[in-house]
Amino acid sequence: MNDQSLGEDDDDNAESGKDIHPLAKLSVVAVGTKIGATVILKMAKHPILLFGMGIISGYYINKNRKEIIAAVEDVKQYTVSIGKKKDEN
Repeated sequence: MNDQSLGEDDDDNAESGKDIHPLAKLSVVAVGTKIGATVILKMAKHPILLFGMGIISGYYINKNRKEIIAAVEDVKQYTVSIGKKKDEN
């Protein structure tokens, strides 16, 4: 097996992830949100852990602020394009 064939398989696998049904994506997001909310509520009972979470999230946001802003702009452009498509129909 050569190195090029490995790269082609990785590209196929990456593209297959895009074919996930929207309802499957929604269910994964819903489950993740529920788990995250449960963890945060349990950690909220311990102020030191809550404070630590704030410091860690602040560091992460500060470190990756350019990527976060770019992602928000992408979502904004996508929603504007959806609105334009609805107006056309």
